[in-house]
Amino acid sequence: RRALGAGCGACVLAVLLASTAAHADPTSADRETARTLMQQGREARNKGDLKEALKRFKGADDIMHVPSTALEVARAYVALGLLVEARDFIAEIRQIAPKPDEPEPFKEARKKADDLDTSLNGRIPSLLISIKGAPDGGQPTVTVDGTPMPAGGLGLPRTVDPGHHVVAAKVATKTAQGEGQMEVDVREGEQKPSPSSPSSLRPSRRPRLLHPRRDRTPPRC
Repeated sequence: RRALGAGCGACVLAVLLASTAAHADPTSADRETARTLMQQGREARNKGDLKEALKRFKGADDIMHVPSTALEVARAYVALGLLVEARDFIAEIRQIAPKPDEPEPFKEARKKADDLDTSLNGRIPSLLISIKGAPDGGQPTVTVDGTPMPAGGLGLPRTVDPGHHVVAAKVATKTAQGEGQMEVDVREGEQKPSPSSPSSLRPSRRPRLLHPRRDRTPPRC
């Protein structure tokens, strides 16, 4: 029992130490590194190297995790056309609790993040994916750009970034299977009517095409 108690105490101590380290304030070296990365990020952005700018801004934000660094990350995402990621990062900015003595640049960054979020309204397209004619008893497995899609999301708008996407589906039972894939391009702010009704994913070993409908109504959290 004593050995067990000592072991548990060590576990608690390890957790406390890890928690303290995770919340430790940045050191002078950390802050100087973050300032350098921010400057390098701005220089890369001015040269049109947006991917490098995003890398530098994210490095600075990983160190500081403050509204001003996070705002630059969100802006870089928008510049790259990664609107879904930008909105998600803005949500993270809102989770950074303000402090009573918060400096003015942080307050201004919060306001600009809110303005950036508002500017994304109506710009994020969605795909409405439906499957008909699947074998009885089969549960479709759908991926969008290789990422599995929750079964409950079928037939509901799924937000995506503007650009090229690959939608694939598979369904199998003990007696039959079907699969299909199609590539679709969606544009920022697209307001095109949806294409013809989705084609069936029929019991077959030959690939069949799926037809996602474009939908531009992004869900808000």
